[in-house]
Amino acid sequence: IQGVLASSPGERAGLKPGDEVVAYDGKRVFDLRDLNTLTFEGTAGESVTVSVRRDGQTVHLTLPRGPLGIVGGGFRGR
Repeated sequence: IQGVLASSPGERAGLKPGDEVVAYDGKRVFDLRDLNTLTFEGTAGESVTVSVRRDGQTVHLTLPRGPLGIVGGGFRGR
């Protein structure tokens, strides 16, 4: 993640620049396209867990399903 938009669901949940999104709602995320697709599956607003790598550790955050309010980056590829 290169940036987190102010007052976004991502900011409220604790996402930070430098985090690497590795899973969304239990599903592996390989790139931004995967993440965008997953945010629109299921029921909008339901709670989902987003797993990120931060400083070598995996952190699990709970957010409402939908756009996170982040700016690019943070993916290793397939």
